[in-house]
Amino acid sequence: MTYKSYCTPLELLNLLIERYNIPEPASSYLYTEQQLKKFRKEYVQPVKLRVLNVIRQWVDKYFSDLVESNDHILDQLRTFLQSVSDTGGLYQFKTSILKLIDKQV
Repeated sequence: MTYKSYCTPLELLNLLIERYNIPEPASSYLYTEQQLKKFRKEYVQPVKLRVLNVIRQWVDKYFSDLVESNDHILDQLRTFLQSVSDTGGLYQFKTSILKLIDKQV
């Protein structure tokens, strides 16, 4: 089964964006700065990289899903990618996805 059995491309993109935007722990004042750095490095960063990898694969292999959805999904995807931070290896993912989109269009 594929995601199309469960949701639309726009819903999938929104879920991926939601997953990417991991909130800080609710009671972050209870944690030391070192613990928060460890949380960001060992949990947040890998999740963000995985989400961007899924998006890159989606754009590379199933670009027609994005074009056919007709929900302005490419605009939303570009807006999201432009908001992605340029730190921690995210810049390379971000630029490679944007180049793939430009190449496909």
